[in-house]
Amino acid sequence: SFDSFAEPDFDYPSMIYDGPFSDALEDRECKALRGLPAVSAEEGAAKLAGMIRGAENIKFRERTESDIVTLSYTFDREGGSGFAQLTEQGGLLALCDISLGETAADGGMPEHLRAAVGFAKQAGYGDTRVVWCSVSHGTVYVNLAPVSDGVVLYPDLIKVKVDAASGEVTGLDAAHYIFNHTARDLPAPVLTAEQAAGKVTLPAVGSPMLCLIPQDETREVLAYEIECASDGTYFVYIDAVTGEETDILYVVDGEQGRVTV
Repeated sequence: SFDSFAEPDFDYPSMIYDGPFSDALEDRECKALRGLPAVSAEEGAAKLAGMIRGAENIKFRERTESDIVTLSYTFDREGGSGFAQLTEQGGLLALCDISLGETAADGGMPEHLRAAVGFAKQAGYGDTRVVWCSVSHGTVYVNLAPVSDGVVLYPDLIKVKVDAASGEVTGLDAAHYIFNHTARDLPAPVLTAEQAAGKVTLPAVGSPMLCLIPQDETREVLAYEIECASDGTYFVYIDAVTGEETDILYVVDGEQGRVTV
């Protein structure tokens, strides 16, 4: 008598805590590091000086072997201090955390987003697009994604923290990028953006965005992201090749800022 409850004929949206596909695929192989030369501790310090504006007194601390082999550094910056990890292979900025000390006056949100994009570009990640922004406890959390031939690459997210008061970047996490970024042979979309939007029953907001999304922890799917509004905000994903709905996320506002479920 309980069979009808055991296998419901509807799907609940999946839960993601800091933006669409923030827990993207993480193969244990670091695809972005393939073929890159190893850097020494001294070479890493020189790279770090060019990545983080105003970094001084950069000191090498240790080499860490885990899923990503990294070189760890501490540094001073504008009255504060910081910690950073570079990948030993290639010298990519994998992680950083910056304490600002005294902060300046409030700035506008667009300035915070530009600061995040500029910081990632200076760190060597090229041009990226803001795909998510959330504010919580004085920090602006910004998710950035690379774009390839007009396709937003969600598996390769770069997460940046910006101090809400000063507009200064206080952190970066590029683990998803390091694990997943690689040259891809993306399929051509079969559906147009208009055809994909026509498959969504919720009222659409803006134009569909072509993107690559992680699915089932093992594969990537080319899809159209369609933002919709109906008693809240939804992100609906339509497979650009098959026309099937592959995912749906719902945006809520909570104590931890704006999240999707």
